[in-house]
Amino acid sequence: MPNDREQQLLRRREHLVARSGQLRIDLVAQVGGMAPQGLLSGGANRALLWAQQHPQWVAGGVALLLVLGPQRLWRWGGRLFGALQIARQVVPLWGRVSARRR
Repeated sequence: MPNDREQQLLRRREHLVARSGQLRIDLVAQVGGMAPQGLLSGGANRALLWAQQHPQWVAGGVALLLVLGPQRLWRWGGRLFGALQIARQVVPLWGRVSARRR
C-alpha cells in the first residue's frame, strides 16, 4: 500500500498529465492561425529534399560559382530572373492575342 508521499506524487503526476493534455489542445488551437507561416518551412523542406535527390545540380551550381565568380553569377542570375518574370507576364498575353486571331 502506497504511503502518503507516493499518493501525493501519483496525484501530482495525474494533475500534470491532465494539464499537459490541455496545453496541447490550447497549442493546436493557437497554432491553427499560423498555418500560412508554416508554408515557408514546407517549401524549405521541399527544396532541401529536391537538393538531396538532385546532387548533380547542386554540384553544377557550385562549380559554376567557382568558375565564373560570384559577381558574374549574380549579374547573370539577375538577368535570368528578370527574363523569367517578363516571360511569365507575356505568355498569358500571347495566348489571348492568338485566340483573338482565330
